[in-house]
Amino acid sequence: MTGTSAVAPTITPNPVPEVILTNGAEWAYVIELTNRSSTPTTLTKFTIDGNDETSSIVPLFGTTSIPANGFIIALLEQTGLNPPVNRVFAFSGMDPGGATWSQQITVPFTARVLDSPALSLTTPVMVPAASSASASCQWPQPLVLEELGGYDTRLTSLTVNGASYTSQLQQILGTTTIAPFGRLDGTMCWPTSTATGTVNLSLAGATTETGSGVITTASTTLAPAAAALPTPSVSPATVNFSSSSSASVNLSFSGGSPAWTARVSPANRTASWLKVSPASGTGAGQLTLKATSTGSRTAFTPRRC
Repeated sequence: MTGTSAVAPTITPNPVPEVILTNGAEWAYVIELTNRSSTPTTLTKFTIDGNDETSSIVPLFGTTSIPANGFIIALLEQTGLNPPVNRVFAFSGMDPGGATWSQQITVPFTARVLDSPALSLTTPVMVPAASSASASCQWPQPLVLEELGGYDTRLTSLTVNGASYTSQLQQILGTTTIAPFGRLDGTMCWPTSTATGTVNLSLAGATTETGSGVITTASTTLAPAAAALPTPSVSPATVNFSSSSSASVNLSFSGGSPAWTARVSPANRTASWLKVSPASGTGAGQLTLKATSTGSRTAFTPRRC
């Protein structure tokens, strides 16, 4: 006797909140169709508020097939709504044996959820001098700046040990603004004339929407050149979650077995769909990346600094 599929739709987040971007309001959400049966099935029809979106199934989900005991997910971004509003999502399909099914879910789309403006600045706890570096960049200090509150933010000042480096913001980060929930990577170069020791950084900004001020700090130690520094590498370089809920990334080092930590970046709601474990270790290891239904992406590129 042939079984039938059991498809359950979920939409995350639920309710879907409004987010203000530089180009206007947007509602971003993830649809997940989970098959809780050992019988595979096919998604044949998809509507939103009665509007036929069937032609978008493959572009959004990547496939019409929902595997046995598996799932498919899609990221959608909506503009032009007048919140609050309830939206009705309907799905229909057919099993290999000809049995048909249909599911429907109603989700509220709400007005903006206000978060507090927040920035996060990350840098290594120690930066050893690079023996092969140029005299103008004897200590290349990596910087990672993340926006956590959902505000377009203008960067207004950078100080190091009390001295202003604001004029170098464009050179260091490539821009003087950071997008809502955005991430910027940069390198601060310290010349050979710089004394070793503690470097305290303070970065300030103001939201373009309200002018509210925000500040973040970080510290590092500029150290003498090490005899040999372990070089990290990850494999594979890119992981795709379109057909799997988890994946593994191998972490290795040449020239040593240093302690390390791992986290998802940017550390805000746009990356809440991705979890990484373990969060720390020593030497070579394997990281497990798990995609959940609580966020907005289906691909991940490991980074190192």
